[in-house]
Amino acid sequence: MTRKLTNEQIHEIHAHLCGTCGVSIDSELEPLGLTEDDLTIEDLREIDEAMMVCPNCGWWCDTDEFGDNEESGELWCDECLRDR
Repeated sequence: MTRKLTNEQIHEIHAHLCGTCGVSIDSELEPLGLTEDDLTIEDLREIDEAMMVCPNCGWWCDTDEFGDNEESGELWCDECLRDR
C-alpha cells in the first residue's frame, strides 16, 4: 500500500498537534478525509518518529521530550517526569 500522506501533510500534523493536549490525531486527519486506520505503516512511522502523546497527561510533544518512567515502564513527557 502506498503512503496516504505527503511529507508536507505530516509536517502540518506535527505543527498542529505538538503543544496541544487532549487532541486526537484523527481530528487532524478528518479534513483530509482520513482516519488513523487509513494510514500506512510508513505514514505512522513518520508521525511516530516526529512526535508522541504522553500517556500520563495527553500532551503532544517532540519525541526528544520524552523519557522512561521507571515505575510504569512507559515513556512520559519531560514535564510529567519532573512532576512525579
